[in-house]
Amino acid sequence: MIKTIILFSVVAASVSGITVDESSITKLATFDGAASTTYKWKDLNDPVMGGVSTSTWKIDKTNSKTAIWNGEVKVVPSLKAPGFCNAETENWFAKFADVSAYTHLLVRVRSSTPDYRGFKVSFSADTLNVQFHSFKAMFNVSSANTWETVAIPFHQFSNDWSAYTGRCDTKDPTGKQHHCCSPGHPEVCATKKNLKDISEVGLWTEGVAGKFNLEVAWIGAGNMSSIGKDSRNTCSGPIQSNLKYNVSGRLADDYLPSGALPTESLPGAVCCDKYFKPFAEPSGFYARPDIQMFEHMNHGKTTIFYDTVCGLPLFEAPINRTFAEFKAETNKYGWPSFRKDEIVGNNVKILASGELVSACGTHLGSNQPDELGDRFCTDLVCLSGNKKAETPARTAGDMAIITFDGAKSTTYPWEAVNDPVMGGQSNSTITIDQKDGLGMWNGEVKIVPFLKAPGFCTMQSPGLRKKADFPSVQGFNGVVVTARVLKSELKSFQINFRTNGAVHGEKEGQYSAPFSIESDSDAFIERFVPWTDFECNWRGEKVSWCPDLSTQLSEINSVGIMTSFPGKVGTFYMEIKSIGARK
Repeated sequence: MIKTIILFSVVAASVSGITVDESSITKLATFDGAASTTYKWKDLNDPVMGGVSTSTWKIDKTNSKTAIWNGEVKVVPSLKAPGFCNAETENWFAKFADVSAYTHLLVRVRSSTPDYRGFKVSFSADTLNVQFHSFKAMFNVSSANTWETVAIPFHQFSNDWSAYTGRCDTKDPTGKQHHCCSPGHPEVCATKKNLKDISEVGLWTEGVAGKFNLEVAWIGAGNMSSIGKDSRNTCSGPIQSNLKYNVSGRLADDYLPSGALPTESLPGAVCCDKYFKPFAEPSGFYARPDIQMFEHMNHGKTTIFYDTVCGLPLFEAPINRTFAEFKAETNKYGWPSFRKDEIVGNNVKILASGELVSACGTHLGSNQPDELGDRFCTDLVCLSGNKKAETPARTAGDMAIITFDGAKSTTYPWEAVNDPVMGGQSNSTITIDQKDGLGMWNGEVKIVPFLKAPGFCTMQSPGLRKKADFPSVQGFNGVVVTARVLKSELKSFQINFRTNGAVHGEKEGQYSAPFSIESDSDAFIERFVPWTDFECNWRGEKVSWCPDLSTQLSEINSVGIMTSFPGKVGTFYMEIKSIGARK
């Protein structure tokens, strides 16, 4: 596969590309001259045992007011292993801000070398051996030349790491086993007292040979109860809950390099997380004793492999070859290996880059041609799904709430609401075509400069501050949206309801639930959203003062569709036929 083969598991789990409100954090170190957070730094270039790694550390005081760190980690000849570079605050016994109230260390960085996988950050506290008894954790940069905030949970830091590799989950050449922070080894974890007594901060590149670049704006701490999963998720929906081949229940942290979201599954990381796009499931994963893909296949006939997210049939194998030939080729390359004749219909796409994706957007693997032609090297975790359940057919029990065909009982005025707060620049328009019975909504979600985060667009009926008497949907199980998206970068949305009873003083709550339109065809798709998916929020924050939605189904006074929030930037074009209720 055109992916990195993972030969080890790691513990640290940093998260990149999150959005952080800087007013809610405490900064430990900056480079802007602020008296309380500006320190002198020094860089060390692998000075021991003949190390040849080098780096330069420069403070840009004029423009960006950042630290710029460039260098190369090289193999130490005497050790035959990569050395290290280290930049750290000069005063080893300084008094940094108390961050004991926070859950994560935050590092604001950008890099022209995001593929370098040896970055680490450290802090020292309550020790005389400041440099080599510091608490350390790995982190990764997710994209090139883009500012991003990396969050590392404090419980992932350990002060028991190998001076040879910089890792806490390994043995060094002396044979000593080093331990990561865990319930079994609480003695290596950072305590609240340690977080109150930080005396030194540092950055490292070690354990991985290669050139690196890192620009640092600040190092701080904050509470990250919810970390930006949506900004990394490329799939059209959630991973199925009961995957075949015993694939469910496996954590990405046990198989992939650091950077997984908290509790992120292996299928979620490999098939849906753009952060892990360069990586695959481990070679030979399909043949592990607790997987045994071949044992679950039909040896006398063919086996169909289904998309892990949407359940589409992807490959049927073996076709035009024997089971033994399919098995031998898979064993030869280390991943399930398919041929063109084994693709089901048009459900697998081969992108210009060689990447394989399903028709509903799930990453599957890559095209690796050999002497026999195209060969599709895949991740079993991405094609272990169950057959897609048919969308419930529209029945006589369905009731239209909104149409766009001019019918008096279901046609309402609509208004486009374009991110009106804090200088938002997102925009959209809504056009009604009664002849074809369509509501056509298009626009673009842009970054809100003040928030440095994507804004949103909404189409609202009868308007932002207007109300109407919509029919009661009591007795129905949920809402169904019939729509399609065309040439859209955004495919994830929310459906919203306001009701007469969801009011708290001057605050007006809104019940919202997510849905997606993932098809790239021109076909209209029905998306059923059960009432159980809805949560009440006010200005994007979940609130507890709203009545249970089941008591409000006869009180709906406003209906809307909104781009996913928090979501992504990009353009969208949606055509909606109807919004109805379904039993």
